[in-house]
Amino acid sequence: RVPMILVEPSATNLVDNSTSFQTTGNVTQESGIDAPDGTNTATRISNISGAPGTDAAYSIASSITPSSQVSGSIYLRGEAGKVVRLYLKRYSGGGYVATNATSVVMTGDWQRYSTYLTLGSGNTSAAVTIRNDASVTADSVDLWGGQIETGSVSTSVIPTSGSTAQRAADQLSLSTSVTSSF
Repeated sequence: RVPMILVEPSATNLVDNSTSFQTTGNVTQESGIDAPDGTNTATRISNISGAPGTDAAYSIASSITPSSQVSGSIYLRGEAGKVVRLYLKRYSGGGYVATNATSVVMTGDWQRYSTYLTLGSGNTSAAVTIRNDASVTADSVDLWGGQIETGSVSTSVIPTSGSTAQRAADQLSLSTSVTSSF
C-alpha cells in the first residue's frame, strides 16, 4: 500500500437530500438502514420488478444548467451476485438524454458507482436512477449518497439534507522544512 492524499476541487451536490430517494409503482422503501458513513441514513428499496416503467428509484437534482456535463453517483449494496441497473438521465425539460444503463453486480458490500452525461439545451434537471428491466435480478438493494454534480468526474460524497451543499476546494501546502528533504 502506498500512502496517498486525496485533493479535490470545489464541488456542489445538486441533489437536495442525498439520503432520500423517490420510487415508482409498487416499489417499497425502508429507512434507517446502516450506511457507509456509520449512520443509519441508508434506504432499502424492495420489489424493484414492481416499478411500472423503467425507473424503480431515483435521486433528483432539480436545478441543472442546460447543456452542461454532469456526473451522478450513488452507493449500492445488495445480495452478492445479484444485478441492478444504474443510469443517469435528464429528468425534465427539453429532449430526452440518458447514459446507457450499466449492469452492476452486487458484492454484498457497499460500493460507489458513477456515470456522466452531457445534458441537452432544454434540460433543467437530472436523476441518478435504479432501473427496472429484464437484466435486473435483484429484488432489493440498499441506496445511499445520491449525488449529481457538474463535470464528468464524481468527487467524494457531499451529504445534503434539504438543500444542495458545496464543499470547498482542498488546499494542499507543504512547509519548506518538509520539502527540503526531497
